[in-house]
Amino acid sequence: MKNDTNYTRLPKLIFLYLIFISFYGTIAIFVDNPIFKLSKDVILILIGMYYLFKFFLRKKIENRTFIVIAFLLLMVCISILNLINPTMGYGVTDFAYGIKTTIFPMIGLLLGMFLKQSKMNFVKPLYIVFFLIIITWVLQRIVGLDALMSMGFEYAVNVKTFNDNLRLPSLVGTPDAYAFLLSLTGILIEWDLRNKNKKGLANIFRVITLAFLLLATIRSAIIFWLVYQIVATLKSFFQIPIRRAYITIGAIMFLLLPIMFGGYYLLSNTTLGSSSSTQDRLSHWGDNLAPLFSHEGIYGKGIGSVGAASVSTAELSSTKSSYAVDNQFFAIYEQLGIMGVITLFLIFSLIIRGCFLANKNNYINNGNALIVALAFSSTFTNCLELYPFNVFLWIQLGVSYRMSYPIYEASSQVKQIKKRKKIFRIKLFETPEQRIKRKLQAGKL
Repeated sequence: MKNDTNYTRLPKLIFLYLIFISFYGTIAIFVDNPIFKLSKDVILILIGMYYLFKFFLRKKIENRTFIVIAFLLLMVCISILNLINPTMGYGVTDFAYGIKTTIFPMIGLLLGMFLKQSKMNFVKPLYIVFFLIIITWVLQRIVGLDALMSMGFEYAVNVKTFNDNLRLPSLVGTPDAYAFLLSLTGILIEWDLRNKNKKGLANIFRVITLAFLLLATIRSAIIFWLVYQIVATLKSFFQIPIRRAYITIGAIMFLLLPIMFGGYYLLSNTTLGSSSSTQDRLSHWGDNLAPLFSHEGIYGKGIGSVGAASVSTAELSSTKSSYAVDNQFFAIYEQLGIMGVITLFLIFSLIIRGCFLANKNNYINNGNALIVALAFSSTFTNCLELYPFNVFLWIQLGVSYRMSYPIYEASSQVKQIKKRKKIFRIKLFETPEQRIKRKLQAGKL
């Protein structure tokens, strides 16, 4: 009975945690308390440790789960290397913020595996999150910039403008984090509804998600959503009759040119069609990349030295500089070197292989489509450093990966034990006739 991991209490705690982190960013604006700001990380670590504790106490240890745990520990070890031999200007603060921003959210991979093993639907709390962030965004839009700044929202951090278009944080804390969370929750809700054969409702959520993404004007989040939809659509062609697939592809090709030209015409004079920010990002790509066979090229400048963590540490000290990078591939290389890049590549390769195996065994999942979308959007944004989007994403990838191998069922053993206890109670109160009948059935007389 102790080996049974199919509990309901911890998954429910995880659901509450997911709702909490979705509006943590807004609460942190008004509550300047270091203990509160650490609470989300402490809860995540404790849940992860509980999962590891339950995993290693089990009689049967799945090799594929153990490999994931080993790779995550390897990422931590590579991150620690720069504390042993730090580069100039790198310290414990940078390490702490880097671990907090990039490594801790990867615990979500284990949480996703646990949720799948517990047969809990991860998407359930996302319905609440989806509507909460949209309603809050609408209210902020009505209130306006001046009122938000008077409440304590900081301009260029929590609230931004781009080409005279207002970018709002909703509950999440920053406009980019809101847009990516909206994109991912919309995708997962749509996926959940399609699996339940509620295609009409799924299409409604698809339209709502796209509409609010366009209003948010965060193009990397729109790219993430569009690439996912394209991959999911192409994947669905393999599940329909060949003739119908050819007709659909022909219709798409026929409409592709009008859509492209029409879209270009409509977007050319809008915020979404502006190329100034893209040109700015391309202008500094690769400027700080270290040679491959140097100290920084092998295991990087240190986790948190660049990217979102460096922006946070720069706010703590006037002598610290920040560099957002705006490219997740370069950000990982600069922080963890080629060792970190290879390790992360192996983690994603493991997940991709697991998703393929799950699909082959008729356990349909969307893990690979999410990874392809992530790869495209990571070209212009540090997606794996956007909180809480990164936690939600890692959890869903963990759920998808866990479908690739059988779930160890200890619950059947629990049922047998309960049945024996029930029989034992009956024995205490059975009549002599019942005792004789029971022994005859058991062949003891």
